[in-house]
Amino acid sequence: MRARTKYTTALVLVAAGIAGLVLQSVVPPSELAKKGVRTLGEVLFKDSRPGADGSFTYLVTFVYPDASQRNHQVTRVVPDKGTWDRLKAGQEVKVLYMPDRPDEASIAGAEGLARPHAAAYAFVSWTAIVAGVVLAVLTLRSNEAAAKDAGPASPKITRGNRT
Repeated sequence: MRARTKYTTALVLVAAGIAGLVLQSVVPPSELAKKGVRTLGEVLFKDSRPGADGSFTYLVTFVYPDASQRNHQVTRVVPDKGTWDRLKAGQEVKVLYMPDRPDEASIAGAEGLARPHAAAYAFVSWTAIVAGVVLAVLTLRSNEAAAKDAGPASPKITRGNRT
């Protein structure tokens, strides 16, 4: 593969990665994120359930008071294990709920507020950016090594025309 093709591929990878990150921020938030009312709640407990394919589903159950001070208990899936690990029973959390449907609520990082597959899209975007930069650097080094191996160019001897 020629150096120009490698540089073009690197540029396309970096541009695609940046475009992916930009598009991810453009994805509209859920109705709950836009119209939800904020309050404080408490994590009651966490649970993880094995799936048929060997993966796990991470759940968090929390309770919060609505505007009329009526308590609501909600269980939500947390798609990111790291976020789930940081939650502890008895921990105070910020809750968003719909005022007309108080049982529709969520916390940061859980279903309802998290954009679908946001972590996967970010991973793919950053991978494209890193791969593009690595490809460009390797191509640059390869070209420099080839230039050193070639040594100095031999002088060209030209003879003038005799008329």
